[in-house]
Amino acid sequence: MKKIDPVLQPIIDMLGAVIQTPKVYLMLKNWEKSISTGMLNFGTTEKLDGHFDFNVLFLLHPNPKLASDDRKIILDPEYEIAGVVSNDEIEHRKDFNYLKTEVLVVKAFGKWDFAKNKKFRSIRIQDSVLLNMPEYADPNFEANAMDFTKDISKMCKMWLLNNRLKGGGPKKSVS
Repeated sequence: MKKIDPVLQPIIDMLGAVIQTPKVYLMLKNWEKSISTGMLNFGTTEKLDGHFDFNVLFLLHPNPKLASDDRKIILDPEYEIAGVVSNDEIEHRKDFNYLKTEVLVVKAFGKWDFAKNKKFRSIRIQDSVLLNMPEYADPNFEANAMDFTKDISKMCKMWLLNNRLKGGGPKKSVS
């Protein structure tokens, strides 16, 4: 197993923790309503500090495939899960991935167990992040990128500690 950069670990852990919360599982369990209303994209937000939020966005990719008898289309849906740290003090004029206020993105991909409708069948979180700061916000951003990432990492670590102390950390199974 590849060793993850210790600076990125709290950010990746926070995405994993938020994905496992009962609030998220309740949203995912209601997938039939989401698809029937055409809502393939939804999410949740956790406050980090001051102007920073950690947004978890779920984008459903149906992945249609033709069955072997060429008469049916089989869906093999996969969720693209984006953990997006946003800062409400900045706004991208162009070139953003998920939110106009995004500054950092970590991605995961998961297949929901639609038969049991209780948990993910498989999930994989990427071990890298994408920093995306508008040029006007900080002209020295590239030189300060590691410091900025460390600051976000500290905020995520504090969120994880606070939620575990309050008993709001990830649950092993949600029925």
